Amino acid sequence: MGEMVTERCGDASQSGDHASAPIADGLANNSGSGGRPPPAIERMGWSWGAFLAGWIWAVRHRTWIGLLDLPFALYPPVWLGFRVLLGVKGNAWAWQHRRFHSVAAFVRSQRAWARWGIALALGEIILALALFGLLLAPGFETYLRPLGALGGG
Repeated sequence: MGEMVTERCGDASQSGDHASAPIADGLANNSGSGGRPPPAIERMGWSWGAFLAGWIWAVRHRTWIGLLDLPFALYPPVWLGFRVLLGVKGNAWAWQHRRFHSVAAFVRSQRAWARWGIALALGEIILALALFGLLLAPGFETYLRPLGALGGG
């Protein structure tokens, strides 16, 4: 990032105008206002936090379209396509819908979300492998028989 970045944008409660403090090259901080993100945000590219954490990331960043992640999970091809969309547009959407003090604060936030997203994905993989391992365990079908009786089968 070649632009000058200030750590804080000033106190919004004093000025009453959160967009008045510059964030880089004289640009006003328009985070959370729905405006176009500054070039430094646009150049960030892929958002691993949005891609991996999906609806959880979306709720925190007030990006309500991300809640479509929940019903789309019922149809994996659509879900994966939507997650790719979150990954591509995530940084811009996060800047537009949530207030940040600076570009540097935004970058730190998104890096933290990427780490949490990776941890969440690894946890899901471990859980899936453990459940799959249980299904392959000898004698596991004996535990399923009582469940079949509940269903009338």
